[in-house]
Amino acid sequence: SARYVVAHRDRLFVIGKDNVVYYSKLVRDGFGVAFNEALYIKTPDNISDPPTALGSMDGNLFVFTERSIYLISGEGPDNLGAGGFYEAKRVPSTIGAIKGSPVKLIDGGLLFVSDKGTGTRIYLLGRNMSVTHVGASVENLLNPPGGTPYTVRDVVVMPEQETVFFLLSQVSGTASGVKIITFNYAFSQWGIDN
Repeated sequence: SARYVVAHRDRLFVIGKDNVVYYSKLVRDGFGVAFNEALYIKTPDNISDPPTALGSMDGNLFVFTERSIYLISGEGPDNLGAGGFYEAKRVPSTIGAIKGSPVKLIDGGLLFVSDKGTGTRIYLLGRNMSVTHVGASVENLLNPPGGTPYTVRDVVVMPEQETVFFLLSQVSGTASGVKIITFNYAFSQWGIDN
């Protein structure tokens, strides 16, 4: 069974309960998605720093852990087993994603959620492989001093409006602790919907 799923290069990639990234055979019209236990990817520190989220950008797969981001490139094997993916390359950053973090592609790169020891933070992995803390201006909302922190439950991208909607809920899970914040990535502006 899988705890995270993303589509990439005509395949499905999943993080299994054993913290291994499995991928399907190439998907073809008229056939169901097929997996084989031999089709998997492990990151270098798979046991001590297991995968937490996945993203797809510019033909590359990104495997997030709590402390790292790895880039997996290549076409992968065909359905007869010829070919493969290249070895995982670490993106130069000490920032990773929380377990189950929504990862969404916008014009500038992949948005993801991290917990860098100080609470929930929203970052952008740029197309140039730089990691930027784009959510700095809403950090006090996500992590109110002396209050119950929020976590990002889901992210929806509206490309025609150049806007991203973040659904937040308090870590305590109270119904009154739900908010929506917006990020206009064309102008790098945040908005709050109470």
